Amino acid sequence: MDGTRSSVTFSDLALIPTRLTGDVVEFDTDDWFYSLQIIEQGKEIRDNEYLYVCFVDHAKVGSYSTVTPLRLSYASGKMTATEAASSAACKRFSR
Repeated sequence: MDGTRSSVTFSDLALIPTRLTGDVVEFDTDDWFYSLQIIEQGKEIRDNEYLYVCFVDHAKVGSYSTVTPLRLSYASGKMTATEAASSAACKRFSR
């Protein structure tokens, strides 16, 4: 891990999901709450598959709280995440 925002993963943070369903992954710790909620699954285009998710990043201490729409793409054995255009669908996941 080199410390850049784009290189940090949940594995790097040693987080284990506390809830896992068909469309939700949550990581709930003493200080932080993270959630990925699938809001749309894209159709397969050749070997590319993608999901649109709402990423919730909420501090339990302090006032930091964000909800970010992300596009997760899987192609050629590699998963990437990019910030998606603003989505009203993510507003329902705000805390």
